[in-house]
Amino acid sequence: MNQKTLIAAGIGAAVIAGGAWLFFAPPDTYSNIASYEDCVAAGYPVLETYPEQCKLPDGRTFTHAIDDSGSVATTTAQTAVLGKPVTLRTGGKAVFPGELSLTLKEINDSRCPQDVQCVWQGELSALFSVTLGGVSEELRLGTVMKQSAVLKGYTFTLQSATPESATAVVAVAPVPASGISGFIHTGPTCPVERMPPDPNCADRPYANAKVVIRNKANGAVASQSASDLKGNFRAALAPGAYAIEVSSPTGSPLPFCETKEAEVKTGAFTSVDVSCDSGIR
Repeated sequence: MNQKTLIAAGIGAAVIAGGAWLFFAPPDTYSNIASYEDCVAAGYPVLETYPEQCKLPDGRTFTHAIDDSGSVATTTAQTAVLGKPVTLRTGGKAVFPGELSLTLKEINDSRCPQDVQCVWQGELSALFSVTLGGVSEELRLGTVMKQSAVLKGYTFTLQSATPESATAVVAVAPVPASGISGFIHTGPTCPVERMPPDPNCADRPYANAKVVIRNKANGAVASQSASDLKGNFRAALAPGAYAIEVSSPTGSPLPFCETKEAEVKTGAFTSVDVSCDSGIR
């Protein structure tokens, strides 16, 4: 084997070894990477895209964001996986499947300084912006108080934080084993009530009625569905106080249904009976 062959073989072995390290490196060598700059500085490949993207062996990518003027923006976006930790710096954004994204807006450090006696130890709290389907809502989580919250059908948990970054886990919220089940009926069904009551004039199930359940605390819609052919409906809800609004699917003022209130307790479904006035006289 001549010298040129040996040199070529050595270069090939080095390339293979480098590629193997790049794609099979243990996770702890890149788990703390939270931005495009970190990814590039660690030597991971930059994809030939616009804007440029740096890709990690675990499949995450970090985008070198460009603003409207064509300059490099101060924030970066990374793809993320539900159920796995994602680390963001202030201004950083994680994009999840299903048009869901999480942006770290700020970190507040209220911890008690060293060598100072405080009434409360304080904490690091992170303010996030949660966007789903183009609609955004702010969510603040802390390292001591309110470490986890359910929003937009997902559970957000602050795993850890520093004054510069926050690590969160986003997962699909489990379906609560509690809620409201109900029966909707309409009457009278005959123009004249008879004594004794005529069984043929009894209230009838209200099929396909529009059912909107609102959280009494803030009026937000917690569930929206329709009754089945037998007038029944069922909605899985977290424990709390709710108002049940029933209306015609066509927008007609009749039948007119009373608004019912219900209290949902942990591990149970609350039954309600909704009576609607058909308008027949």
